[in-house]
This record gives sequence, C-alpha cells and structure tokens, in this order.
Amino acid sequence: LPPALHDLGVIAGIRSFNPLFSALMLGQGDGTVSVAATAMLGMKDHITVPAIHEFFMNNSLALHQVLTFLRQGVFARDVTLADAVKELTQRQGGPDAM
Repeated sequence: LPPALHDLGVIAGIRSFNPLFSALMLGQGDGTVSVAATAMLGMKDHITVPAIHEFFMNNSLALHQVLTFLRQGVFARDVTLADAVKELTQRQGGPDAM
C-alpha cells in the first residue's frame, strides 16, 4: 500500500478464538491478521487492544480508541477496559458527547 495521505490510526487485535492460527502467525495477532501486517507507512498512530478479530467492532476498548483518535488524533495509551466501558456508558449523548 502507498503511504497514508491523511491522518490514519490503526488498531490491531491481539486475541484469538483459535490458538492454532495464532501459533502459525509470526508475532502477535488476532488469529486472522498479524499486528505487523496492520502497520502502514505514514500512519499517525498504531495501538493494539485485547480483541478477537471476529468481534472487534463490539469491543468497548476498540470503540473507545476509535472515538479518541477521531477527536484527538492519537490513541489513549493508558485506558483500561473498565475505563472505556464507564466512559462509553456515561456519554451516550451522541458523537460529540465523549
């Protein structure tokens, strides 16, 4: 892929349903995609979350990271799953609420 020409943040999962697929993968990954394969030249930020590829879109920590990147241009490195759930459930007033 060519380098990113816009602000790009990449979130990679590091949990898997199938330990066999993870064992076959070089380095960390979610059993489907390796963390190394998610890197892209020109990306502004990159972070991993303990999420399974198939359920990434339902992971509260991943969702929190997406919203943080869209608002701040960087990921929040010190957020725990409990912090993410608390903030997401307290701020349900629309996309600008967080």
